[in-house]
Amino acid sequence: MNTTAERGSQLADRPSSRGQFLRRTLAVFGLGLVGIVGLVVSTLLVPESIPVVAELPRSVLLVAIVVQPALLVLLAAAVGARLAPRVGFDSHAVARVDGTRLPTSLRDEARVALPAGLAAGVLVVVTDLALSAVVGVDSRLVPTEAVSLGAVLASLPLRFLYGGITEEVLLRWGFMTLLVWAGWRLAGRPATPSARTVWVALVVAAVAFGVGHLPAVAATTALTPALVAQVVLLNSVGGVVFGWVYWRYSLEAAMLAHGAAHVALVAPVVLAAL
Repeated sequence: MNTTAERGSQLADRPSSRGQFLRRTLAVFGLGLVGIVGLVVSTLLVPESIPVVAELPRSVLLVAIVVQPALLVLLAAAVGARLAPRVGFDSHAVARVDGTRLPTSLRDEARVALPAGLAAGVLVVVTDLALSAVVGVDSRLVPTEAVSLGAVLASLPLRFLYGGITEEVLLRWGFMTLLVWAGWRLAGRPATPSARTVWVALVVAAVAFGVGHLPAVAATTALTPALVAQVVLLNSVGGVVFGWVYWRYSLEAAMLAHGAAHVALVAPVVLAAL
């Protein structure tokens, strides 16, 4: 495991020219676009998911659905490209365009990221079922009603590509990095951000990750205080794990952890649909 201090010192030696910044941005933006493609695929497989707006064809709405997250991904990619090297966060894609390699291979990182993500997913499922039984609130993370296998398969690109890749670019590479950088500056720019600074940013980003799932839940059921708390809590659990993996390893490792968590979330739905 590489510490933030070790990685920060390595990154400090990298050039930070305008061209380097652009290449770093495009490298991470390219990763995020994979998730945008997944969003499009899942949307096309379930066209009724496209909202109906008077006088606007669905093709226009589909473009709008794509453009908004694409712009956010571009912004997050740029923020991380500028700030991640300053606070010791990294990406294998960025290292490649820099002409270097990270000390730890993604294969080695996967040995921690995949089990961590899978464990987070199992914890979320178990906690969701327990809270639903005790409190009587359905968070919709694990559907209680029958879901067709076709609907489950249609959701996979959205879950694994948009969720596993694009959300990590947005929440970890962009937002969490920005928070750590802000905390680092407020602390007087020490050699590296303190663990406290990183943990505060990590938790805030995780809660934001949970809040970001509320609109999807609101589209299917009425929000109540108990439901809001449950959705935010459960998603924050995953966000904390993904943030920790990002901090200790890399952006791509966080993506692997996120994808592994979705395996645990999808498994009971698939079994119920069979």
